[in-house]
Formats: sequence, C-alpha cells, structure tokens
Amino acid sequence: MADTLRLRVVTPEGSRVDEEAASVTVRSEVGELCLLPQHRPILAALLPGRLVLERAGGEREIFAIDRGFLEGGPDCANVITERCVGAGELNPEDAARLEVSGSDER
Repeated sequence: MADTLRLRVVTPEGSRVDEEAASVTVRSEVGELCLLPQHRPILAALLPGRLVLERAGGEREIFAIDRGFLEGGPDCANVITERCVGAGELNPEDAARLEVSGSDER
C-alpha cells in the first residue's frame, strides 16, 4: 500500500503543484476534506480557501486557491482552480478574501 498520493494543481496559467503528498486538505461546498493515500474516488466543487499539502516527513505547505474542482482517488488528488498562490506570496486583501492565514495550524 502506498504511503503518498500525487497532488497536481492546475490553473489557466499551467501547472502550479506536482508532487507527492501524505495528505491534502481543501474546503469544498460540503465542508473540509482531507485526502489520504488509498482514498475512495471523489469529485468535489471547491470554495476559495486554503489547500494544505502535507509531505511524508510532516512538513506542510499552504496555498491559497480560488473556486475550482477536486478529483481524487487512491493514488492522486487533482485540483483545477482559477488561482493558486503560496500563502507567503499573498497580499493582505487576497488573504482575507480567500480566508487564508500564513500559519500552518489547522
């Protein structure tokens, strides 16, 4: 059984993220979702907010994403969104609009 899944985040400008993840957390229209390896197939509409990528070693990276879609399964999580920005690259107005904080606390 795999201990990671492949996270791909694509925007109109191209690929923003393409790497292995231990977990991926996003906010959907029905609530927060956390995908782990071996997750059942899922398709969800995403709301603006945080995308938290957790690597196998426990390191987290936070991105701000706009509305979009998540398609996931046992070995992948694919996010299609209008915009994806590293949390450290956001200006205060965008951070407030996308409800993203620079902290990596959940």
